[in-house]
Amino acid sequence: MPDENRLTKATIALMISTALFFDAIQFFVSFIPFLGEVISVCLSVCVFLTFFLWFKFKGIKFNNLKKSSSMIIGFLIELIPIIDMLPGWTAAVVLTIITNQPPKALRQAMGIMKGGATESAEVDTVREGT
Repeated sequence: MPDENRLTKATIALMISTALFFDAIQFFVSFIPFLGEVISVCLSVCVFLTFFLWFKFKGIKFNNLKKSSSMIIGFLIELIPIIDMLPGWTAAVVLTIITNQPPKALRQAMGIMKGGATESAEVDTVREGT
């Protein structure tokens, strides 16, 4: 798989949206006494496996501590009562995307080019000039 752009804008947006959804579920489940913590731990395991497999299918390798640390830390944070109400999965997914994408590919995937212009605006400008 080429190293250029493993994650597209749509995939990044969907991953972050999914992480926000799971964080919202864990936030509300945490208000249920005792049973909420059990559900939260089970959900954390499922979420970790979901994102781990999703990243693996997209060609992201967790072959060293730097690349895998954000997912592991996110998982451990979500296991701690009360603290699991924070958006830990969203932070873990964003950090995993940032640490595993080459800077140029990340800018392209997010649609950011030099000078703050988006890639589509730059292409439109080039087309109009020719």
